Amino acid sequence: MPSVLTLSLLAASAQSSSQRIRYVFHEKGGVIGYGSSCNLVLPSPPETPPAELAEIKFEQSRFYVLGKRPDCVYLNEMQGPVHELPAPLKDGSVLLIHGYRFKVSVGQVEKQATNQVANGLIKLQKREICQPCPINGTPMILKWSLPL
Repeated sequence: MPSVLTLSLLAASAQSSSQRIRYVFHEKGGVIGYGSSCNLVLPSPPETPPAELAEIKFEQSRFYVLGKRPDCVYLNEMQGPVHELPAPLKDGSVLLIHGYRFKVSVGQVEKQATNQVANGLIKLQKREICQPCPINGTPMILKWSLPL
């Protein structure tokens, strides 16, 4: 089952936007920063030049973060920045990227979707129909759920 990493915004610096940010990275990883070339584009003032700040990688069945600039990425409020060596990300870790504080959730695609349904993050519309069995004509009830 494929793994996913979800970053959910906990807080932003005073000069940053307070909009809700949530991004899911799959095993191919991605880049976080300012500008359209990034997978997760952070809100920034108009005069901010495009910049890649961090990279998410998936290697040896784990997600890692690597800072692309010095003094920009911190993990779990470590003393030093994550810059030259990738740091492993765990479920519940806190990632600080250029004034944005993210909660890290690591899981598998199916498990994470099930948890989102259980926690009410994904609403389902339940459907059912009754129709005769094509073989013997006895009534069959078919049930399924669709995301709203």
